[in-house]
Amino acid sequence: MSNVAEAAVERGLEVVFILPYFEDAPRRRGFIPVRTGMEPRARSVLICASADVLVSLGGEAGTITEVFMAYGMGKPVVVLKGTGMSTDRLAEAFGERLDSRRSAVVKYVDTPEEAGLEAIRLGLTYRGGR
Repeated sequence: MSNVAEAAVERGLEVVFILPYFEDAPRRRGFIPVRTGMEPRARSVLICASADVLVSLGGEAGTITEVFMAYGMGKPVVVLKGTGMSTDRLAEAFGERLDSRRSAVVKYVDTPEEAGLEAIRLGLTYRGGR
């Protein structure tokens, strides 16, 4: 995620870091740290609840938990495939709907660029939704 944050700041954007109790963000222009004092799994609730769209750029159990949590909150999710991480198996296991309630959509993409474009598209559709 640090690569994404760096690229965003280089393009003049601000990046908010929702940090668990044991992490710190670099102190520099464009980085906004939110020190939650929470353990990582509790922090995931804040990440999902505050997002218009959740984007997974690859991950393991924590990221998979966030994908399901955002979906359960009715938030659209974008998952980057081909990362070599456990999130790569989500498309085959679940497809675009993680359960029969169909509470949100999950889109799978092949490149980080596609992930960004899909997140913007879904965010514009979702924003101000539920």
